Amino acid sequence: MMQDRISSGSPSLSILLTVWPVESHVRLFLALANELRSRGHRVVFYLTPSPEWHGDLAPFLCFPYRNVDAAKIEEILRKLSSGHAGRWETRSLWKEFLVESIPAQVADLKPLIANCRPDLIVTDITMWAPFLILHELMEIPVVPYAHTAHCLLPGPDGPLVGFSGPRLKSRVLRHARSRVAAQLLGVANRGLRNRVNQLRRECSLEPIPASVTEFSGSMPLYLVPGSQEFDYQREDLPKSVRYVGVPFGVPRQAARLGPQQIPEESARVIIDSGLPYTRPDFVEQVSSAIAPLGLVCEVANANTLGSTLHRTSVVITDANSPMVLTALGDGIPLVAIPHSFDSGENAWRVREYNCGIRISPQKTDDAAIRDAVTRILREPSYRERAHQLAVNFEAQGGASMAAKLLEELGLSHRWQRKTG
Repeated sequence: MMQDRISSGSPSLSILLTVWPVESHVRLFLALANELRSRGHRVVFYLTPSPEWHGDLAPFLCFPYRNVDAAKIEEILRKLSSGHAGRWETRSLWKEFLVESIPAQVADLKPLIANCRPDLIVTDITMWAPFLILHELMEIPVVPYAHTAHCLLPGPDGPLVGFSGPRLKSRVLRHARSRVAAQLLGVANRGLRNRVNQLRRECSLEPIPASVTEFSGSMPLYLVPGSQEFDYQREDLPKSVRYVGVPFGVPRQAARLGPQQIPEESARVIIDSGLPYTRPDFVEQVSSAIAPLGLVCEVANANTLGSTLHRTSVVITDANSPMVLTALGDGIPLVAIPHSFDSGENAWRVREYNCGIRISPQKTDDAAIRDAVTRILREPSYRERAHQLAVNFEAQGGASMAAKLLEELGLSHRWQRKTG
């Protein structure tokens, strides 16, 4: 296949994928890697893999972290995902994960880039060294690849990092709230940005003129799962941002099947065990709550759904991005009970689009869960709206579109280097 690709006149690219060892992130990058490989490109991973990924990563060169302490990173991520850390501990953990790991990332990646000579880097949006340091230091295009079902880049219509809430109908009020929030976040994150600029100075680079998140949007391409429609039709984003639908898993072409309403007596419910880490308390609570309904239930996460999703009537989830994308990509409505910032924003979008029901974490009880499931089973509008999103997501092109955009960028940069 690679020879066919090269002989057809489309040169093969070398692409470096840098990703943290988080199941939902790795799954996203693996889907992209397989698509790029099928198109004849050389793919290299910077990742210390867990044993369960060895088979999936076997076709690719994989360089493990050396200076980065993988065990420490996993411990930090586990603490953050548990929700048990206090406010100050959470801030400290995020700083250690995002910022203090940068020197070790640079120490690992500089020789790797020099040896592999990739045409471009695609990086996990929470692995900051590639776009903060190496993009300029090594003069290489860097593409941030989001794992979230909405774009985190700031803007008048964007999410408020660290908070989640309903979308204000008034554009004036939305923009006013955004300005105030940006000022407050700028003050709160001043120490983090100062530390980032200190690290840049140590590499003889100029200070960044904005927040780290905003700076990541200055890269030549920024990939986001989902669609602009599911992201409140945002028009305040840089032109580099491209939505790519559901860029993982096997397409089931639900968009062409139509919103098939399943009789309540045949209803099947999936209870989401969560990603990246399981939440047995969530599964136990939901299972107990809906037991009186007598429905067929299955516990799964977005990675273990298999072929059962298309026979599912409703997914009850904490609204993590992989499950939201997977379920809505197949036209399945959701009961969303958010657990974190990422899931909080997703849950508000589920409510806004009416493709499911959001239940406040503070008001979650057995009756509320049963009522939400019953409403979705009895009201066809939820499944119809979920089906519309499936059509919309499919139109974005998935991993194939992501690979095509990377090809265009990589070949353009290669041409510029030759003619520069």
